[in-house]
Amino acid sequence: MTPLTDRDRLSEEQRRRIEMLQGLLAEEAAQKASLARALQYEQQKTEELINAVPWMVLWVSSDFKYKEVNSFFARFNGAPPKAFEDREVGTCGEDQELTDIMRRFVCDVSSKTAAAEVHLVRDGAPQSFLLLMHRSKLRSDASIIGIDVTRQKRGETELRKQTQRAETAASELRRALANNEKMRRRAEAMSKAKGEFLAVMSHELRTPMGGVLGMLDLLGESDLTPQQQEYLE
Repeated sequence: MTPLTDRDRLSEEQRRRIEMLQGLLAEEAAQKASLARALQYEQQKTEELINAVPWMVLWVSSDFKYKEVNSFFARFNGAPPKAFEDREVGTCGEDQELTDIMRRFVCDVSSKTAAAEVHLVRDGAPQSFLLLMHRSKLRSDASIIGIDVTRQKRGETELRKQTQRAETAASELRRALANNEKMRRRAEAMSKAKGEFLAVMSHELRTPMGGVLGMLDLLGESDLTPQQQEYLE
């Protein structure tokens, strides 16, 4: 057996190192592929979740262009999500009030978060949304979530109407009670005046009537003709 020379041993060492490096590279490639698949899966789940929620979800760049919008926002504005990508906000048929609120937040770089309420009309029906806006720490892009609070607002409106009706009924009841009290006092005053009047009249009538009756008694004891006696009786 021919002994290995230094050159042969060096070549063998290099071969082992190359094989080990190839193994490490293959393992790293497999890990990257696995991470890429996991990341793609997570992105897909996130996208499905964002498109499933009944809220507006969108991202706006610092130059006021749409980066991405979810299905709800796209349907609400009558276009597919892809139609909004890299389009300037306000050029896709959006409501002007919504556009103005987003523009103020994007332009105010000092604001990291903000909230606002917007009232929109779709298909003749009013809808209310609570906008929650957040600015990215790494970029100046803004993420915006619009939560539909229409039912809550309708409940608040109905509650205000019921409260107003209750207050109106209470006010009418207070007026009725006040009128009843006024009428009661007037009736008491009239009753008192009537009693005082009757007492005075009774006294005024009794005094002269006593004299009249006394005179009639005296007249009955005097000599009267039969006809005068009949008249007296």
